[in-house]
Amino acid sequence: MKRVFLALWLIVVSPLSLGASPELWITGDIRGSLLPCFQCPETSAPGLARQVGVMQAAAADGIWLDAGGFLDGGEVDVLGLQKTLALAEELGMQALHLTWRDVSPALVDSLPKIRLPLVSASLVDVWGEPLVPPSLVVEHGNQRIAVIGISGVPTDYHDLPAWQAFSGMFRLREAGEALSESLEGLPGDVDRVVVLYAGDHGILRQLIDQVGERVDAFVMGSSFGNLYSAPPEAVIDARSQQGRRLTRLNLPELTATYHDVTLSSPPNEAVVEALERAGLRHARPDREARANMVLAGEPDLSPPFRATLLVEQYNRVMGLSLLGIETRSEWQGETAPEGEAYLVLDLLFENRKPFDLIQQDGGQRALRVGNLAQNLVLLSGARTHAAINDSLNGAELLPDTFILPQPGEIRRGQVVYRLPKGVSDPLSLRFYHIEYPVLALALQEREPDPDVPPDIDFQRHDFLELGVASIEDVEAAQLNQAADDRRFVAVELLGRSRLTRTNPANHHDANADPDQTVETPRAVPYLYADQHIQLVSSDGYAYLPDWALSELERIPAFLPDMLTGGRLIFSLPEAVDTYRVALYFPNFGTITEGVQGFPDPMFFGDNAKDFVYRERDTVIDFGLKQLHVRVTDIERTNEGLEVEVEVFNETEGPGFWPMEDRLGITPASSGQRLPPTAITDPYGTPLAWNAHLPPGEPRRMWLHFSLDDEEGEGRIDVRGLNANPFQTITWDVNQVVAE
Repeated sequence: MKRVFLALWLIVVSPLSLGASPELWITGDIRGSLLPCFQCPETSAPGLARQVGVMQAAAADGIWLDAGGFLDGGEVDVLGLQKTLALAEELGMQALHLTWRDVSPALVDSLPKIRLPLVSASLVDVWGEPLVPPSLVVEHGNQRIAVIGISGVPTDYHDLPAWQAFSGMFRLREAGEALSESLEGLPGDVDRVVVLYAGDHGILRQLIDQVGERVDAFVMGSSFGNLYSAPPEAVIDARSQQGRRLTRLNLPELTATYHDVTLSSPPNEAVVEALERAGLRHARPDREARANMVLAGEPDLSPPFRATLLVEQYNRVMGLSLLGIETRSEWQGETAPEGEAYLVLDLLFENRKPFDLIQQDGGQRALRVGNLAQNLVLLSGARTHAAINDSLNGAELLPDTFILPQPGEIRRGQVVYRLPKGVSDPLSLRFYHIEYPVLALALQEREPDPDVPPDIDFQRHDFLELGVASIEDVEAAQLNQAADDRRFVAVELLGRSRLTRTNPANHHDANADPDQTVETPRAVPYLYADQHIQLVSSDGYAYLPDWALSELERIPAFLPDMLTGGRLIFSLPEAVDTYRVALYFPNFGTITEGVQGFPDPMFFGDNAKDFVYRERDTVIDFGLKQLHVRVTDIERTNEGLEVEVEVFNETEGPGFWPMEDRLGITPASSGQRLPPTAITDPYGTPLAWNAHLPPGEPRRMWLHFSLDDEEGEGRIDVRGLNANPFQTITWDVNQVVAE
C-alpha cells in the first residue's frame, strides 16, 4: 500500500520552452534574492531575475528545477511568501525542492493554496504524512525525468536551537529510508532519475554508496557549514551562492556546465514584467493621492485641540501620517481612570523602502514596524506616554508589531494613550526605528525647551542618564489626600536616552559611502521603574513611589534628543525626617541622588555595618554568601510574630531578593513553612517586597507572620542560593526566645 500511495503523488508538468537544445537548468541556494538591480555595485547579489535572463540569453530549450534553498532568505517574509511562490510559478519553474531550511509557519499554512510543484521525500508533518509530494516526473521531448528531493541533517544537529525551532512544524525522515522508498514508488518508464539534495556531505556519500546505481545524478542545492566547500565526487554542485551561478545539465548524458551570473547580465523584459505582476517592484512607485485621509464621522475634539489635524512625515523607508485625533472618556466600554482621558490617534504607516536599500538588504523588501508600545512615544511637554493598545480591545487598534511586505503598502489603524484631562502642553509624536532616522510629528506648536538647571548631576548608564531636578515636601491637601500622620515628598525626575545602534550610512542617505556608519538614536524605556526608584530613610527603610499620585509612566520612555520626565510622589510616615532618592540601573549599579536632610557623616558607605551594629543588638545572624540577613528583634503580637531584619548585599552589584519567600517560620506543630503576610516599617507603612539595595548598604524592614498557636516552638530560616540556615525559636503569649 505504501508504494501505491507514493505513486499517487507523481505529477507531470509541461516543459518551459526557452530555445532549441534539450537540457535542464538548475538553480540553488537563491535564499530569497529575487529582485533585479539596474544601478547596484557588482558586490550585490544578482538575483533570480538575472539568472533567468542568462537562461533566456542562451536560447535554451529545457526544464527549470530548483535544487533547494529557494525560500531561505531575506526576500521571504511572512506576508511575502505567496507572492514569492507566485513569481516562481509565473516564471515557469517546474520543480522546487523544499528543504528543511525553507519551511516556515507561513509556508505550512499556505500549502493548500500553493500550485507550484514542490517536492520533498524527507519532510513529513507531525502525523507522519508527506508535507509535499516526495517525487514528481517532468517531461521534455522524449525524456521522462523523475525528480526526488532529499534533506540530510546530522543527528547531532537536532540538538541545536536553530533545528528545534522547526520541531512543531515538521519531522525529517532518515535520508536513506526516504530515498529508497521514493525510488520504489517511481513508475517504470522514467528515463532518468535526478535527486535534488540539501544537507550534510557525509550523509550524501552514504546515499551514493546505498543507491548510486539507481540514480543518474545527485545535485546539491544547499549545504551546511562552508557554503563553498566541495561536495562529494561526481555530485553536481548547483549551489548558486545567492544568484551568482546557475547549472545546465545536457540531456540525455546529464553532463554539467556552469554559467556565471553578474549584475551586468541582462534581465529579460518578460522576467521584469513577471516581477511586476508578482508585486516585486524594481523602481520606486509613483506616489498616489489618498482619498481616505479623514476620519469617518466627526471626531469629538475637546481642548486643547481646536481643529482636525493632518500631519505627514517620512524618512527613507517609512511614512507616518496622522489622519485624525480625538479624546474619549471611555474606550470599548472601559472608562478612563479619574482625572484622565483616552487620546486616540488615527495613523497611517507606509512602506517607502527604496530599491537601493532593498538590494543592499539582500532583497528584503518588507518593512517591520515594531514595538509601538516602546517606540511610538507621545510627548506632552516634558512627559512621555506609551501606547496602551495591549491593555485595550478593539479591531481598530494597530497591533504592537506588524509587517508592511512591499514598498507602497500601507497599514491604517488607531493607537490609544492615556493623558491627564485638561492638558495644555504642546504635543508631538515620535517613532524610533531600530535602523532608520526618527520620525517626529509636531501635533501642536511648542515653545523652545528651557535650559536645563545647571545644578542637576546626571548619573550615566550605558544607555540612559537620569537626574533629580528637585526634591520637596508637598502638602497633603494639594494632592487631595488626608494627612493621617504621613508626609508626601515630590521628586522631579529627568532623563535622556543614550541608546543608539550602529547602521550603514547609506541606510540614512542614498549618496553616503556604504563603508561609513551612523549612530541611529533610539528611545529607551526605564524598565521596573516602580522598583528601581526608591526613597531611602536614614534608618535604612526603603519607600517606593505612589503611582496613583505620581505624574510619570510606570515604565517611562526617555528620548535620545531631549530631556523628559515627570513628578514622583512618595508617601512615608511623618516621623521620617531625613531621606534621599536612590536610582538603580539593572546590571549596572546604584546611583545616589538628591540627598535631603541627611546628617553628617552619613552612615551609608564602608562603615555601614559598624554603624548599624552599634545601634541594635543581633538576635540571629544568617550569613550567606550573597546575602547577609540579621534579625535584630522578634516580638509576639495578638496576630502572631513580628520580625525586624536587616539585609546586606554581599555581592559587588545591586541586589534583588524578594523577601516575601526569603525568610520564613515553620511551627513544629504543623511542619508547614509560613511566609510573611506583610512587610512594613516600624510605623506600619507597607514596604517593597523586593527592593533593590547596593553593595554594603543595609535595608531594614519588619516582617509580619500569622500564628494560630498561642505557644509553641519551631524554627526561623533564610533561603539562599547555596545554603538554607535556620535557628530554633520558642514562643508563648508574651515573648519569643531564640535558642
